[in-house]
Amino acid sequence: MLYDWANNLIDIIMYAKDPLRAVLPCFENTYDDPSHNVKVAILSVILGRTLNLKNIQLQDLAISGILHDSGKAYLPKDILDKLTSLDPIEFERVKQHSRKSYEVAKELGIHKVQILNAILHHHEKLDGTGYPDELVGYEIPLLSQILSVCDIFDALTTDRTYRPHFTTYDALKMMKTDMHHQLNEQYVNNLIALL
Repeated sequence: MLYDWANNLIDIIMYAKDPLRAVLPCFENTYDDPSHNVKVAILSVILGRTLNLKNIQLQDLAISGILHDSGKAYLPKDILDKLTSLDPIEFERVKQHSRKSYEVAKELGIHKVQILNAILHHHEKLDGTGYPDELVGYEIPLLSQILSVCDIFDALTTDRTYRPHFTTYDALKMMKTDMHHQLNEQYVNNLIALL
């Protein structure tokens, strides 16, 4: 079923004249995990298309995107809905969602290493400050780097319990300047060109 959904998404994106414009109505400024996962999956496939990824890689991106934050379902609601910044203990609990998402994917019958690694490492940063394994540079899988850019963009441009959303311009500017040492610059530039 996930593979059918991924293939349908890829078909829509491949044959649309302007795929981003076609899906922009889905991109509201409100945040919830299910819609966030869908938006990250869609944006990742569109970004992957600009990078000339093969269809099988786009399929892996779609599935990784739809499952990347599934582990958050196991976090306490009071942490997810907190109105202020997380304390260090709460943040450590949130960081566990990458591993839990990886486990959820395996429980759903996903065994492909590329998908599992993309999910597990979508919060890694090029400078080694990410999690769960503090990978550096190109130790981070390609698909994880794409997911990371799309995940951060959607998180910044949606209202959160602890802050209002940033405009697209401000989010991209922040990603380009403040996060340039953490994110793949080519992927950020491609996202900027898309938007």
